[in-house]
Amino acid sequence: MSDLEMSAGGAHEIHQDGWTETLAGLVFLISRLEEAERKRNTFHIAILLRQTFVCSDYLVEQIFDSTTRKYIKEEKRNFGNSKKQRRKKREFEGLTSQMSLKRVGLSRAMRKWPKLLTGDKLPLESGELRSLRRVACRRNSTSSVARDLALSSRPSFLAKQAVNTAVDACKTIEKHFFPDEEFTYSGWLKRFPIEKAGYF
Repeated sequence: MSDLEMSAGGAHEIHQDGWTETLAGLVFLISRLEEAERKRNTFHIAILLRQTFVCSDYLVEQIFDSTTRKYIKEEKRNFGNSKKQRRKKREFEGLTSQMSLKRVGLSRAMRKWPKLLTGDKLPLESGELRSLRRVACRRNSTSSVARDLALSSRPSFLAKQAVNTAVDACKTIEKHFFPDEEFTYSGWLKRFPIEKAGYF
């Protein structure tokens, strides 16, 4: 299939929402990164690798936002009419308007909101969530070290690690709020698989 067919077909068939678009874009970025590696095009490698870090982080931002909104919406429905429950419902309604990710920032929201909403913190110091911080740090500093990354022996492997870290972080976040539900995008991960490469 040509790039144009892949792009046009993908644009037509894909996209449940921004998360699936981003995932499909990451699969495409990794394929282009592998091609740039074969051609030893360090300029393209640096650009593609940086974009992979940015998009990986964006996957997590999207899932955190949609999951917390869904959780708040469902919890508000469960409140009864007692004075205490009406107050709790008003607090949740306030969270929806006050807790904009753009205003608060993903890192701070991930530290504060889960405990506030569910009573339990996210396990930020272990596994994929800890590795996610490394992806974000690399994303934030990539402009100054892009050339070094481009010259590393396997930049596409770093990209795959970043995406694997982000996808597993998304699963962990959703599972924290909805422990009994299957991951929303399981089917999409089969449709747009990312080669396993461990965490970043």
